[in-house]
Amino acid sequence: MHNSIDKLRERINIVIFGVKDNTLRTLRAVSLLVSFSAIALVIYYYGFPLDTETDKLIFNLIEITFGFYIFHYFARLFFDFHPREFLNQNKFEGTIVALLLIEGIAKNFFDVLILEQLFLSLGFKGFADFSTVFIQVYLLTAALVDVSRRTNLTSTKTKLHPSTIFIAVFLFLILAGTALLMLPEMTIQEGSMSFLDACFTSASAACVTGLVIYDTAEFFTFKGQFVLMILIKLGGINIIAFATFTALFQKLGFGVKQHEVIEDFMSKESLLSSKGLFGKLVLASVAIEVIGALCLFFTWDKATPFNSFNDKVFHSIFHSISAFNNAGFSTFTGGLYAPVLKSSYIMHIVLGLLIFIGTMGVTTILELFSIKEMRKRLEFPWKKLSIVTKVNLYMSFTLLISGALIFWWLEKDGVLAGQNGTESLITSFFSSVTTRSAGFNTIDFNALSLPALLLVLILMFIGAAPASTGGGIKTTTFFVLISSTYATLTGRHTIEFSKRTIPNESVNKAYSVVLFAAGAIIVSTFFLTITESEALANGTMSFSQLFFEEISAFSTVGLSMGATPNLSEAGKTIIILNMFVGRIGTLTIAYLFTKNLSTLKYRYPEANLLIG
Repeated sequence: MHNSIDKLRERINIVIFGVKDNTLRTLRAVSLLVSFSAIALVIYYYGFPLDTETDKLIFNLIEITFGFYIFHYFARLFFDFHPREFLNQNKFEGTIVALLLIEGIAKNFFDVLILEQLFLSLGFKGFADFSTVFIQVYLLTAALVDVSRRTNLTSTKTKLHPSTIFIAVFLFLILAGTALLMLPEMTIQEGSMSFLDACFTSASAACVTGLVIYDTAEFFTFKGQFVLMILIKLGGINIIAFATFTALFQKLGFGVKQHEVIEDFMSKESLLSSKGLFGKLVLASVAIEVIGALCLFFTWDKATPFNSFNDKVFHSIFHSISAFNNAGFSTFTGGLYAPVLKSSYIMHIVLGLLIFIGTMGVTTILELFSIKEMRKRLEFPWKKLSIVTKVNLYMSFTLLISGALIFWWLEKDGVLAGQNGTESLITSFFSSVTTRSAGFNTIDFNALSLPALLLVLILMFIGAAPASTGGGIKTTTFFVLISSTYATLTGRHTIEFSKRTIPNESVNKAYSVVLFAAGAIIVSTFFLTITESEALANGTMSFSQLFFEEISAFSTVGLSMGATPNLSEAGKTIIILNMFVGRIGTLTIAYLFTKNLSTLKYRYPEANLLIG
């Protein structure tokens, strides 16, 4: 039987040999055109108000594109000389095609959609409202990848720098989010958002900051909130994607020296030794968010105003993603400081844990809790955690505990007055963890004492761990600075931790990061005092509010003392730039502009300078 099938396949291969390349090339071009057209149809379908006839027409056109994708898949299967290998290598696409076939048959012959109830439970009208967007985006991406494989991109002599790709991806994400948020159906206002306001909101979501001009709960429709959630998720994993994809796609021409910028996000050991790292990181992050959403679902206060079961599910998913990715966006008016939420202490603990896990970085979580790594530690008890994970754990817990205790001590008679011992400790814990990057608020930051406000600024500036969803100068940078200072004061020439020596190159990078960050904050604050001079003069905004806003934006924290809605257009532009630079990192930009510099092979005689 198998021999007969193989012989038949050989005859088919001989027949199609002469027309295979031209046919597949034509289908690829048509597929790309259909994909772009389908994405445009989907955006128009969900972004604009439609009458019944137009709604039906566009949906029918979308169904036609699905029919083309099915045809294209089976055409590629037919023209492939090894169909079994094709099916094995394209399992995911085959699953999508099978889904399209099943739903198409069910719709056209039985007038039902099998998955409709599942999507309705998530708050969507039906099958098309979720699957159409996902499938179209996936198939467009697959078409672009397929085309790029057959171009001369990999053979070009122009080498792509990792920083260039990283910055370009974030810019594209922000601009795409801006365009989507400007669609009429995304907000409750007539027409659409202005470009600057949409860009500000998109940048805040993609850079997982959380600063908002408009109340997310009142101003955005469900569709707009859904777009914000997707932007937060994509922005949160973008640094991880940057690190892993750069390692995987060296065939595009990345040089060895350029791995420095990658290793600023992830340890060299995990980058070079792990297989399928990106997939593991994404799965781990999704798993944490799902568990977080389930916990939130059962810890909301009974008085929380949910419109329906689906509404409660969506709020749980949104806040879980926002917390783990350290975004700080909330779908409640007033955020977590809303009257019904600010005393929901169990929910604060759940969100605080999600934030804390997000600040440590998924690579650290994988090393600690992945089955493979735990099995290794059981099999080889002498095997220790990597130095990066040790530093992340040491600094994360130190900052969390010390920050909470100091905050409690400073505010026990202030914003914490009226709370019992347990409640004040939970509020202090949450305030300590959220100020390092998340941006959720359960207290009024305008009511903080000056020492507590200074503590918040310091924690925001330090931020989270590398390769995490948080911002700031990073915990490892702060650790190296403190260790370097201690070594200098004690007369040591090297920095040692856990029987390891921290190289001088890392020390120089740490000082560079702090210098870049401090310089950017000072320069931006200077220009903000000029652009917001009128608001400062009439008392609408104070300097402390403006300075707080600047550090919050650069550290991608998202906390605000109320200055965001009152910013001028020039001020909003400055804050957008700060969120962008703070998210991608100052060293990334530095590497981008110094990529052509070569290492000097000589040294001048040393000169002694008076320091301090």
